[in-house]
Amino acid sequence: MLEKLEEKEFVIAPSGQKANAKPYQMALAVEETQMVEMIKALLIEVAGEQEANAQYNAQFPGGWRNAEEKRWAPVFAQLDTLTQAISDAEVGDITSSGYPDYQLTVTSTGFKVAEALAQFRSLLNATLNDIVTTGRHFNPDLLHQAFKTYDDHYHDYFGNDYSDPRAMLFWQQIIGYIQRLMPANYVQAFCEGLANTVGKLRNGIPQTRLFQIEVYHAEFDEWVYPEFYPLTASRLGFDFALHSTGARWAKDAAKDAAHGDVRAFEAYVNQKQQTGCRHFRDSLLKCKS
Repeated sequence: MLEKLEEKEFVIAPSGQKANAKPYQMALAVEETQMVEMIKALLIEVAGEQEANAQYNAQFPGGWRNAEEKRWAPVFAQLDTLTQAISDAEVGDITSSGYPDYQLTVTSTGFKVAEALAQFRSLLNATLNDIVTTGRHFNPDLLHQAFKTYDDHYHDYFGNDYSDPRAMLFWQQIIGYIQRLMPANYVQAFCEGLANTVGKLRNGIPQTRLFQIEVYHAEFDEWVYPEFYPLTASRLGFDFALHSTGARWAKDAAKDAAHGDVRAFEAYVNQKQQTGCRHFRDSLLKCKS
């Protein structure tokens, strides 16, 4: 409870993120609120509440949000560039094989999209190379912005049609690729369904800890349930993205579903923040009393 690895050493999360901190801080950094509560209780038992508060402040020192914004700023900027490149794409720049596989191809005439997409993935992958010692491991604002962009511009950027290759590229290869970086508890929430997880967090019920996803196997006309990890075997971010409603790996993202994803993800992140703030606030009140 009081130890961490030596400087420059690190552990690697299933997402590929490198980090080095004490157990309580690790849970805080990935916003694992139910685990935070459990570990904090043990930490207080071992070393007292002041130690818990000290570790919290070490993980989230003054200015950590500014540091997070600076770290992720190039990724957000490239997301804007990539979004514009996709919206400006001409017919034939991005093609789809259609039902049932919806395999996408960025053709030679769509080189601006291809370059912007490659740079976006490179910047995202680069965030995994940092050994995170303070702040959060994942910035949920990026995924929220991607969901919201898809929803807000479904009509003008993406042809008002989920099967438009521009819409499918944004859904599969941008939203899906961002989801590869999510902490494990975020993945478990998507697998359970975000609304279900929010209800459990709100009522103190243990979150489901499974990584099974639903994938429709068109060749055999059946649903299969593979494991989400390891990512090396996953086509997430290339052929699929995760919907908020119960772990469905969607090749097509209908307008209503996309709107639901925005609202569900907002509710999930807000609930995590409320839960995390409540636990820390309660500890401070006890410490003062």
